[in-house]
Amino acid sequence: MSLPVENHLPPVELPHWKQPCEQCKADTPTKVLFMKAGLGNACAVCGRLRPFRPYIKKADIAAAQGNINTLKPWRAKGGNHAARIR
Repeated sequence: MSLPVENHLPPVELPHWKQPCEQCKADTPTKVLFMKAGLGNACAVCGRLRPFRPYIKKADIAAAQGNINTLKPWRAKGGNHAARIR
């Protein structure tokens, strides 16, 4: 079942997260596209998906935005499983 076009989320632009674009031949800002298969990693200038990483993880977006609160505290401090249980 596909959603109507008006229900799709708009892309999120990350102007400070620059990656190389094959088509633009330069480091360009990143645009996150909400696709059926996951989160698309696209160029903000031309809209082309990145060649080697067309999909990105939610943790990568959180790191790019500088939001450490989305990570689990024991991972942020470099702890292990034994530290978490105590």
